[in-house]
Amino acid sequence: MNSLLAFIWESSVMLGLGTLMYFGFLKRSGSYQANRFFLLLWPILSVVMAAMHIKILGAPIIMDALVVTGSSTFSDVYFTYGDEKPTVSDSGFFTKSWLEYLFLLGMTLRFLWMLVRLGLLAKLILIHPSIRHGRIWVVKDAEGVSPASFGPVLFWKSDWEIEGPIFEHEKIHMRQYHSLDRILFELILIVLWFNPLMYILRRELHDQHEFIADASVVKNYSVYTYAQLLLQNQQNPASYQWVAPFSNHLKKRLKMLNHPTVNAKWRYLLVLPLFLVCCAFFPFETYHEVHWLDTEPLISEQLAAETTLQPTTNLTVRNGQLNFIWPISPIKYDYSSGFGMRVHPITKKQQFHYGVDVKAPIGTPVLASATGKVITSKYGDGYGHYIVVEHNNQYQTKYCHLDERLVAIGDMVEQSSILGTVGNSGKSIRPHLHFEMRKDGKPINPETFLPKFK
Repeated sequence: MNSLLAFIWESSVMLGLGTLMYFGFLKRSGSYQANRFFLLLWPILSVVMAAMHIKILGAPIIMDALVVTGSSTFSDVYFTYGDEKPTVSDSGFFTKSWLEYLFLLGMTLRFLWMLVRLGLLAKLILIHPSIRHGRIWVVKDAEGVSPASFGPVLFWKSDWEIEGPIFEHEKIHMRQYHSLDRILFELILIVLWFNPLMYILRRELHDQHEFIADASVVKNYSVYTYAQLLLQNQQNPASYQWVAPFSNHLKKRLKMLNHPTVNAKWRYLLVLPLFLVCCAFFPFETYHEVHWLDTEPLISEQLAAETTLQPTTNLTVRNGQLNFIWPISPIKYDYSSGFGMRVHPITKKQQFHYGVDVKAPIGTPVLASATGKVITSKYGDGYGHYIVVEHNNQYQTKYCHLDERLVAIGDMVEQSSILGTVGNSGKSIRPHLHFEMRKDGKPINPETFLPKFK
């Protein structure tokens, strides 16, 4: 599956499995660093594996270049017809639809929001005084943010000494590049903006950053003293998501300090089978080589033989083939759609097209393609007013979306006699003639039997 809908489905399923794994086994299994990398890498894998399709060769398919039944086996390919043999083409990653435009709109808004927040953070850094402390830029008295950090920038209070447990906490964020984690996650979120699990996992990633720094600091300081510092420097955790305020995620961190996680690092081994299961189902797809049989000469010989055996046939035969003509001229009017897979103009879905379409004004005469007997003349919801003519008890031609039907069931018609007029009835978005041909009830490409045109 290469459609956008398939990408959304596969990425969501994989992200859901990873979220269940995290909350069910990993969250309290003993390693904040391992949790950090899982929360960062699993969304990346979800995007890559849903978008990447590694093709595996399946059994070859033999198809007749002139007769195609439209079997569901070929729902993922489409066919083009002309003077050359049909070719198989991929349907592409995106299908033009409202879903694509909605997806792109969400990505655009998410990207713009990211730029706005980065701009606000840059403005915050520029409008406040700063000093250099080793490799750290110390920005003083940024209201609502101090103490906090982003990359090598430390938001600090001007009356504080640059030392102590709070400073050590922020240094750990800097040394371990937690700000880079945040940027990478935001970039993934631009693609997976539609999935609510991403916002849950982002919050968990930020929690792990704080747990990593807290666990390192309390090795050298009293837990009670450190907890007091957290309470004394409470801040709004949503004030700036790009920075890491010291007292962010306060309730969870106090609980962690007093009730450390269990030591069960073996649980991370479960990630491997989960990854292998996802690899087995998502990034691989089977494709089949299609071998086209060159049956045109055989059919020509067969038709010539039939004509010899049945000299009383009422069909005109020329050069060994039945002499069908275009019901309306594709040279004078607009030939708009051929035989094979296409995007339906109304449903906007890939669908097999069993005939050819020629656009023409309402009222244009529709001619019988060959001599025959009218076996159907009625109105149908899809085809609108349509007529079916049978030729030699073997071939049928079908004329659809008519405005008027001028023949009735049982009428004998000569080639070029008027059957009706072009219309816009049934499931049609513009006046045109939909023309089909069948042999023994099976759809065939009309262009094989009709005169060629430029």
